[in-house]
Parts: sequence; C-alpha cells; structure tokens
Amino acid sequence: MTIDVTAERVIPLPPERVAAYAMDWRRDADWTQGIRTAELTGEAPGGGFGAGAEVTRSSSRCRTAARRMC
Repeated sequence: MTIDVTAERVIPLPPERVAAYAMDWRRDADWTQGIRTAELTGEAPGGGFGAGAEVTRSSSRCRTAARRMC
C-alpha cells in the first residue's frame, strides 16, 4: 500500500529570508529529527558557508554525516 502525503504552508516572508533560514546549517536540528550537533568543518572558497562548504553532523541515528554544499 502506498500513501502519498502532501503538506503546504504559506510563509508571509520574502523567498530570500525563507531560503536563508532553511539553508542555515545551524538550524539543521529544526528541520531534521535526530540531529544533535552540526558543525561547519570546511569553509567555502572565499570563506564561510556557501557553495563548497562542508558541514558535519552527529545524530542519534548514526555517528556522523557530512554534507558538502554544491
């Protein structure tokens, strides 16, 4: 049996502000259940967070996971 669930919510803010919040690695725990910590472990070219940066996370489900921004 397949169940398809869709949820939608209109956020009364400019798309840039919503995207900045959603893509902020420091807010990973707000979006992903089980995340304990998130740490910027590799800066983007030119410094800071952005394309090419790497974030390492620890969770209650696995030891660590790293995601490189493309």
